[in-house]
Amino acid sequence: VKEVNIDMKNHDDKQTGLKSAEPEDSATIASILGEAETATFTLESATSASASASANGNAASLQDQNEQQQREEEEASTTKLLLVLSYGFDPDLAHQAVDAIDDKSDVTAAYNWILDNSNTMDTGGPVVPKMDCPHISEGIPCIKDLISRIKQKNIFEGGRQIRCTYFQDEEKKEDNTTSGTTVRRKKGKSKCNTVLDPETGNIMCPDNEGENWMCLNCLVIRCSRYVNGHGLSHFEENNGHCLAVSLADLSVWCYKCERYILSDSLKPILKLLEEQKFKEDTNNSQS
Repeated sequence: VKEVNIDMKNHDDKQTGLKSAEPEDSATIASILGEAETATFTLESATSASASASANGNAASLQDQNEQQQREEEEASTTKLLLVLSYGFDPDLAHQAVDAIDDKSDVTAAYNWILDNSNTMDTGGPVVPKMDCPHISEGIPCIKDLISRIKQKNIFEGGRQIRCTYFQDEEKKEDNTTSGTTVRRKKGKSKCNTVLDPETGNIMCPDNEGENWMCLNCLVIRCSRYVNGHGLSHFEENNGHCLAVSLADLSVWCYKCERYILSDSLKPILKLLEEQKFKEDTNNSQS
């Protein structure tokens, strides 16, 4: 882990700290640490073998290869430990994730692989925001224009429920092309979790699961991967729309970095959203 100072965040907007090792984790820890010990023993054996091969001029190359292998195995073991003990993921999933990624030291990549390839929910853990995201200008072509549009939209006005508008937007697309056509569902999860709007009778994403996200390019609102994954599908359909803000805690996610990000250039946007959000929260509590 390259950074020491970390923020604690839970993706369901619940604050949590690092999980401490429970007694039942002992076997898991021993198993993963055993891999590192095996890697060390392998290195020692390989080093001995390379010494014997020095007469052929291959010793240095062989030793370099084995040292690289040892580093990769140690990095893989460390990543697995973090996934299991800090994030609370199942050990088998941790192994699968580390096997699936190229850089065995990339905890974020392994973490995202688990969320994208299993039904596992995020149980909290350390989140290290990326401070130098190179995609901000791409995701937000004009910050001044974005601020103006956010002021006009004021999504928190009246304390109304903020919903994923995927199905509404798809219905509008269908209305503009054909009549009587069913809603398209080719993006997001193959089986969408939906409810009926009590006012209109139309299908919509659930209000009270996960958190909804607003695209910082076009301001559409989409649900998280924990509901129907419409936020991710919006990015996949619109490659430049790579930045989204959580309407639960106002954190910003970059789909291209696959990380939470922080930047001074985002502060005016987040300050405006914070003022709108908490002004409405205060008004609602007083009424």
